[in-house]
Amino acid sequence: MGKIIFESNDNRDFLGSKTYTFAIQRIGQEHCKVNKRRECRVPGCYTLHFIMYGTGVLKFGNETKILGVGEVFLLYEGEYYEWQPSKTDPWSYIWIDVKGENLHEFFGFCGFSPKKPYVRLGDNHHVIRLLYDLYNAYSESSVSDLESEAYLLLLFGSLIKENKDATLFGDSVQQREFRKLRNALIYMTNNYRASLTPEEIARELNMSYRSFMRLMSDMVGMTPTEYINAMRISEACTLLQHCDYTMDQVAESVGISDQSYFSRLFKKIKGMTPSEYAEHGGDDDPFQWMKEKNIDFK
Repeated sequence: MGKIIFESNDNRDFLGSKTYTFAIQRIGQEHCKVNKRRECRVPGCYTLHFIMYGTGVLKFGNETKILGVGEVFLLYEGEYYEWQPSKTDPWSYIWIDVKGENLHEFFGFCGFSPKKPYVRLGDNHHVIRLLYDLYNAYSESSVSDLESEAYLLLLFGSLIKENKDATLFGDSVQQREFRKLRNALIYMTNNYRASLTPEEIARELNMSYRSFMRLMSDMVGMTPTEYINAMRISEACTLLQHCDYTMDQVAESVGISDQSYFSRLFKKIKGMTPSEYAEHGGDDDPFQWMKEKNIDFK
């Protein structure tokens, strides 16, 4: 099984800026019998148990907890645990052995801790579907690695959503505004060559003109026209860096038919003429302004 490397780039600092790695060791399913003996173990990796049916008992430290359907318990690497199915309603579970880096902290995001190594799932059916997809995809062969890893990440995403503050993932006003902004910027980025007015863009996005202008002002600090012009000049810079185009061809390629206007706009935004940029701008990042505003939706 390959290793998943997940680099967090969370602007809200929820996952921090660490790199997390996950390597599936084994996946299995067990339908426990009523006479199954208690298991006592210090696991050599992290092991997740998703309880599908029945109940059982988990002992960790000085605590004993009865767990059942819709709950997940995690055995931390190097810790001592005891667990046993119920004598009357024994549990069945799918288990996943995982190794990696920074997993102790990552599983904390999922709601687990050494003092409380279990969580209850609200959307149990969704997780069960993911579990069976993961279980069926896993075959200990390189062919199934990619599919298994994808299901594992979806599973971790579901655990985090289930067990963290709902405001991080819910449909808040701020998130709805962000989606509107993202859709607007993607639309303008894809159509910057066209002669679009702010009114036309607002209509295309099913927004009022006033709401669209407010969104751009509050969240980008630019008008739609300023954004489109910045896109045009950034794309022109890329062409000047990498293509042997005439200035007329560059201007036309970015949707500006008037060469004189193109030169004025270029100098206004970049502080130099297109010819000067072609000679001295080789190390420039044309889209640095997007990265600084955190709106790089190209």
